[in-house]
Formats: sequence, structure tokens, C-alpha cells
Amino acid sequence: MLKLPYGYNQKCVDKLYEYLETWQQHLDQLLKLTPLELRNIPRQQLSFDLNEEIDFKPNGNAFAEGKYLYENGLMTNNSRHDSQWKVLYYIHMGMNIPPEAAFNFTWQWINKKHNGYSKQIFANPGSVKKEIERQAINIWGKYERNFIYPNEVNNSHNGYITKLDLEEIAILKKANVLDVKFLFNLIKDYYPKRFRMQVNIHSDKLRQWSDKGYQGHLEVLQSQGIVIRSNSYQVDVFSKSIKINWNFKDASQAILVDGRAPDTWEEHIRAAYKPEEFREHWIKAGSKRTAAIMTTKRIFERREK
Repeated sequence: MLKLPYGYNQKCVDKLYEYLETWQQHLDQLLKLTPLELRNIPRQQLSFDLNEEIDFKPNGNAFAEGKYLYENGLMTNNSRHDSQWKVLYYIHMGMNIPPEAAFNFTWQWINKKHNGYSKQIFANPGSVKKEIERQAINIWGKYERNFIYPNEVNNSHNGYITKLDLEEIAILKKANVLDVKFLFNLIKDYYPKRFRMQVNIHSDKLRQWSDKGYQGHLEVLQSQGIVIRSNSYQVDVFSKSIKINWNFKDASQAILVDGRAPDTWEEHIRAAYKPEEFREHWIKAGSKRTAAIMTTKRIFERREK
């Protein structure tokens, strides 16, 4: 049985929304909520026997390659195993399909679109089917254990940001890396939540984003009118809410790699700029040329492993 929200005489449990009265008000707030990935809730996912190792991160543009293969089929001889993996990766990251359905889609795909490039699908189709099952089990197991979400869930859960935001943040913070990173993370996290009435960001996150203590960052941002922070909070229940006064851009302009927002500031810079472009942008934001050259080298030459 499925129980829909906001039935007759039902009130919101959350104290923040107790005042809501009409169904239109309830629906408006419901549509502003961030989707929850059910796979992170116990008993909402299959239990897999994880015993086969796969590459944790794909090489190259696996998402785009998987999409192309899914639409067009195998391209060459001896490519079935790798192509199956990319198709599964594309279905998982791009389409957020449950494991059983992804396995079935990929099995149907190889049967219909092998294009004559697979001898095994004719000689021993059962072994191909089992291989796809093993690949699906390990892809989902690896990513779920490390909290790597499908693209849509990742972008709504971990946030996103645009190139124009990066430029505005750098200029506002005058190319001070620590200040830039803190505001970058704050804006990125806030983007998918910006239509909510209230956004609570836990102090653990704020500490993680700051090397010198987050209170100083917030105080400066409050003095600049960028952050409005409430005084109400309850230990272990909810943190102080934050309202950000920012010129938010359209989500279609978000910086994405393989359809998903990168994690770190450095990864965003590498995705959005060429080295020489970033160097000039950093100088324009207020950095001295020598410092801009060193920052550019650090970002583009010492990539995170």
C-alpha cells in the first residue's frame, strides 16, 4: 500500500512547516525537497556478493561512450566485455536504473546490437549473461559502498556550480584560495536547495570546507550581505539555517563531467578552464602574476590521484 502525503486533516510533522494550511502550500514545499536515494536506506537494495574487482573510476569519457554504445551497439571485435561495462555505467549514472532492470537492459542490448562483433553471444550466450550479471553486481556494489550516486542524484545531493559563479567568487574573494574554496563549497552545496524556505548546513560540512575555522568565513560573508544566518538551532537535531543572497544561474549552465558535477574546486577548474585561461582569470581576480602561475601549475600539473 502506498500512502500519499498531505491527506485529509494531515499536518506536517516538521515544526518548520506546521503553519502550512492549504494543499497548494503543502505541494509547493514538497516540490522543493531534494530527492532521497532509496539505495542508501537499509533493506531497500539487493545484497550482492562483492568478490570481483573492477576499476573504481572509468578511464576517459565512459559515460558518453556508454551512451553511444547503448544507442549503436558494438563497434569492433573483442570489445564486448569493455562495452558491456560502459553500457552498465551509463545506465547507472545517467538513467539511475535499478540493478535488475539495468542487467536486463544490457542483456537485451547485447542480443540486439552485437552487430556481429561477438562470437561468444552465439557460441555460449549463457556465459555472456552471467558475465553481465557479475559486472552489474560489482558496479552497484562499488559505487554504493563509496556513496557515489547516479548523476541526477549526485547533482541534487552534492550540489553543482557554473563557470560564471567560479569567476564571481574569485573576484569577490580577490583570488585568496582559502576564501575562494569556502565560498565555492557553500554556493555549490546550496544550488539545488536554493528554492527551499530554509537550508540547514551542518557544522561538520562547514569545518570540512575551511582550513582556518568556518566562523570567520561566515562573519565576513554576513558583513557582505551574502549570508543571512538564523540564531535558532538544536543540538543533534538541526543546525542553524542559512540563506544565501547570490545571483544564481540556470542549472543548465552547471559544470558537468560525464553528466555529473565534479567534487572539488580543483576538478571544477580543470573542467571549466584551459591552464592559460585560468591563469589570466586568476590575475584579473587580484592575484599577482607569479602566484597565479604557481596556482595554475598546482591545479593542472599535480592532478589528484
